[in-house]
Order: sequence, then C-alpha cells, then structure tokens
Amino acid sequence: MGLTSLDRGVIFDTCLLGYGRTLIKEVSVKCLKCGIVGFVLVGCCFLWPTEWQPGLNVPDEWTALPKWKEKIEVQDYGVDYANTIQMEVNDDIPIVFNERVEFFLDSYMHEGHDSFSAQLKKSTKYIEPMRKILKEYDLPEELVYLALIESGFNPLASSYANALGPWQLLAGTARLYGLKLDSWIDERRDPVKSTKAAARYLNDLHGVFHDWYLTLAAYNTGQYRVLQAIKEAHSRDFWVLDLPAETMDFVPRFLAATTIAKNPKDYGFHIRFEQPIAHEVVVVDNQTDLNVFAARVDCEVGVLRELNPELTYSFTPPDGQAYRLRVPKGVKDTLPVHTEKVSEPAQTDVRRQEWLDKKSYMLTAF
Repeated sequence: MGLTSLDRGVIFDTCLLGYGRTLIKEVSVKCLKCGIVGFVLVGCCFLWPTEWQPGLNVPDEWTALPKWKEKIEVQDYGVDYANTIQMEVNDDIPIVFNERVEFFLDSYMHEGHDSFSAQLKKSTKYIEPMRKILKEYDLPEELVYLALIESGFNPLASSYANALGPWQLLAGTARLYGLKLDSWIDERRDPVKSTKAAARYLNDLHGVFHDWYLTLAAYNTGQYRVLQAIKEAHSRDFWVLDLPAETMDFVPRFLAATTIAKNPKDYGFHIRFEQPIAHEVVVVDNQTDLNVFAARVDCEVGVLRELNPELTYSFTPPDGQAYRLRVPKGVKDTLPVHTEKVSEPAQTDVRRQEWLDKKSYMLTAF
C-alpha cells in the first residue's frame, strides 16, 4: 500500500525531530564538557603558585631565587635544630655520623672497595688545582670530593640525564656559568674550567640556603625541589625532608667519601696515588690533528687526549679559532712550528673515525 503525501510528511517530521533532539543533546554534552575543562584551567591559573615551577634553569628564573631566600629567613617554623647525632665540627662542612653515613662507609670499605680505591688513586691527578680554585671562591676545600662521588674524577663521565664531566654539569647550567659547548668542544670535561663553573654554582646555591647539606641536595636535585621540600616539612633540617631517594643518599655518600678520602689508611685503603702530567700550553691557530702532532713530537696521542679532555674529537677547532693546546712539559721547546694543519683526506670521514678513537680512548685512558 502506497503512502500518501500526508503520511510521508508525518514520517519526515518525526525523523527530523528525532535527529534534532539527538543533535541538541550531543551539542549540550560537548558544551558542558568544554565548560568544565575551561573552569578547571582558569582555576589552575589562579591557584598555581608561579614561583613553584620546578626545572627552571635559565638566567631569568635564576634571578627569582633571592625571593625564596627571603621567605625562608623570615618564617619561624618553631623547629628545634639541636642535632642529637655524632658530629665533627672542625671542618667547614660538618661531618655527621648517623645510620645513613655509616651505611655508605661500610659500602665503600667492603663491596665497593676496589672501585673506590681506583677513584682515589686517580684523584691526585686533578685534586690540587681543584682545591686551589675552590679556595679562590672562598669555598670549603672538602667540596673537592663532590667530584669523587659524581664522576670518580673522570673527565669523560656522563650520566643518564646527560650530565657530563668531573662535576656532572647539565648543559643549561654549564652555559649559564660561562662554559662553551659546541660540536668541537665541551668545556664540562675540562677539569679546570668545569671546576670554576661548579664553584660559582655552589656559591650561588649556598647563598640561597646558607646550609651545606641543603646546598649539596640542591646541587643534586635542583634548588626548587629542595625549597618545596623545606616548605612542606616546615624544617630546614636536611635529614627530615621528603626528597628523592637519590638525593637523600647523595649527602651521606658525600660525607662518607670525604671521611675516607681525608684519612684513607684509617679505613683500610693503602693506595699508590697517580701523579699529574706536567704540561705546558701551545697556542694553535690552524686546525690540528692530534695524531699527526703526537707523531711529530714523539708523544702518545692518548696523553694529548688526557691533557685536553674537552676536545670532542682528536682535532682542535677549525681554522681561525685559536686554541690553547696542553702538551707534555718540554714539548714546546722542540717545536719549530707549533701547528700541523689537517689534510683534506683526513677530514673526509672525521666523525666516524673520531667516534672510534673516542671509544678506544675511554677504554684505555680511564
């Protein structure tokens, strides 16, 4: 039976009405969702304290740190800071002996004895210049052992977070404190330059916290996280703060390593320390191949690499960039010409070859 025009009109109107109701319902739900999301975002903008943004590590944000310093100094938390654990107070950095410090002392003396001995053995190649720099910045000389637990005094050490060098500086922090990082040079690996940058960084951190344990914690995990932990705990006592496990271990590790390093024989470490390589500086203006240079002066290329760990490859920077190349003592007087420009064939596959050289150097020199 066929439908009349009236019947078709009724059916069409019914379908259109049903579709309209469905459409209106979907639009209403979407509008409601958007409204809720917008309300939450607006609320977060008003409630989120902008000064508590972790991970900021650029010069503009660094200028905000004194504000935190003022907040900490004016607040009275009513906390008794009397320390009940055993402590040595003769040093610039107080050395405490509690369960955490004793744990790492025992670890270094037993299962970690061999690796810690190797690190102490190598420390004397760099420790005196580092101490001198720390003293120039009016910092406690014990801070030199920060490089011991960070890298074992290995200039080529790197971490999963891409921290690099004996002081394990991140790229942002390194640039902030004046170190040069490019495709040819990474001054985080230079023991002298990186120590100066680390000294300035530690000085700034201590200017905020006025406490060496908090300063060390901030060096490890960042200043904002430590400031937040202080606020949450209503205490400036490092041992009661809620910080990442790595940071809560970092300070007692430093205290244990410092205790042993200052008196190694008392803790069963009988070490024949390595001597630093006596060196002098040659200024080169042209790009210099360390392999060619080493052959000319009858020197091992590994020694040149060890004296110049900031070089990414076995080449000094390209022509036009004067570079102060460290060479073994006595080499400078034997050189009528101090440079040897890299030949064109040597540059054809430089990155691949230098990657192989770098891997070999890391395995043999350190």
